[in-house]
Amino acid sequence: MWISSTLVAASLWALLSYNSQTLGSSFSQTVEKTSDSVCLITFKTPSSITTVIDSEGQRKEDFETNPFDQYLKQQQQQDPDSGSGTCFIIDMNDKKYIATNEHVALDNDRKYKITFNGNIKHHNAKLIANDKLSDLAILEMLTTQGQQLIDNNPAITWGDSDTLRSGDDVYAIGHPMGMIWSVTKGIVSFNGRRLQNTWQSVIQSDVSINVGNSGGPLFNSNGEVVGVNSFIFSPIGSAGSIGINFSVSGNQAQYIFGHLIEFGKVKRSKLGLTYELDKDEGHIKVVGLDVDGPADSAGIKNGDILLKIGSNNITSQQSIGKAMDRVLPNSKLELVVERGNLILVKELLTVELETN
Repeated sequence: MWISSTLVAASLWALLSYNSQTLGSSFSQTVEKTSDSVCLITFKTPSSITTVIDSEGQRKEDFETNPFDQYLKQQQQQDPDSGSGTCFIIDMNDKKYIATNEHVALDNDRKYKITFNGNIKHHNAKLIANDKLSDLAILEMLTTQGQQLIDNNPAITWGDSDTLRSGDDVYAIGHPMGMIWSVTKGIVSFNGRRLQNTWQSVIQSDVSINVGNSGGPLFNSNGEVVGVNSFIFSPIGSAGSIGINFSVSGNQAQYIFGHLIEFGKVKRSKLGLTYELDKDEGHIKVVGLDVDGPADSAGIKNGDILLKIGSNNITSQQSIGKAMDRVLPNSKLELVVERGNLILVKELLTVELETN
């Protein structure tokens, strides 16, 4: 049977064209459905008399090893008392709140204003609580009108960030360089990095994120939030995105927002020990103990090799962070250590990590 090659080519082109148009239409519809959940947050301290510019505020240098600091040090601001970022509506315990970064909603002295897509009017909001280690913050509307507005707008839908794989499509909605409600798209580069901050699991992506995107949502292809955009890596002297961007994982963000709303802070535990990584030997060794702290009281000694914390095998610094992610203060925890030729199991009672 003879088939015209021209006919085959035309049919294939029509099919590819249809699929491309369908996918493009599907994505734009997804963006439209999620954009009303995203907002613009601007702030100004009472002492400031200059105009608001589109850059985030200076964060305090409490945790010098936190990679958020490395990003923020590069932001050259014309007015450190004013700025803006991105925020979004979340629903927790049957009430709607505004979520963003801690380095955007830094303290109660700032006056925060929230603006929604398609609206000129902004509405006042107040900071409920924030957390430096995760760089997350929660605000609520100050007026009945403002609360009614977010009640009438859709809250974001959370996706399962643990299921993200390298190569998955993701997109961000934010306000980079003052370009409000801009959409950028990319892929997941790596899910689950911890970098220097072992308390923080982040998603690395090549979605373009710049000054003004901070605090905004990272969506999966279904329009579900899987991360909170927080910081970027860029060459010294440059503050722009080079495709190495990081977002707080959505599952961890939900846990942190829940704590901020319920307790006004994030309750974390500590073991009362310090350690060093021996890459040649491939182990993590205890090198310091808080006197009468949890590890010291449990009989852990300097020189012990950490093998397990709870049910987590300790093979890296990141695995320590993962083991301690959601351990509450005053929790019983088993540590397995190697001491000489002995494998020892020690039980300790954690104490609260103070971060303020």
